[in-house]
Amino acid sequence: LKLTERLIGVSASTSQVSLMAALVLAVTPAPPLALSLACAAAAAAYSAVLLRAYLVGPIIGALSNRVAAVPLAASAASAAILALAPGGRAARVAAAATPLATALCALYARRALDGLRARFIYTEEAKALQIS
Repeated sequence: LKLTERLIGVSASTSQVSLMAALVLAVTPAPPLALSLACAAAAAAYSAVLLRAYLVGPIIGALSNRVAAVPLAASAASAAILALAPGGRAARVAAAATPLATALCALYARRALDGLRARFIYTEEAKALQIS
């Protein structure tokens, strides 16, 4: 339950920060390379946190590996596009798409983890009723 609650907090923060970064990168005529790379690194880190928790934690069935891996794939694609065409239109789109994909995945993950948290609490309450 503690891991699930921690991941809910991480997902909530990630969705908010990623959405703000996507908005900044979308409206900036020439997004700074450092900000684009920071967004890609943050997306990969969030994905790694989810994938690691999925493998070693109790959230099996709450969140698909595919959902957890989307930010990692988006950051890899963004980094490749930034390396190949750093000043082009594709780089601008990729720079904004990475935090947007991360925000959407974080929102979905938070919803799924909230459901898992509710199931944990229900199970614990049911056990307590059986004992008494």
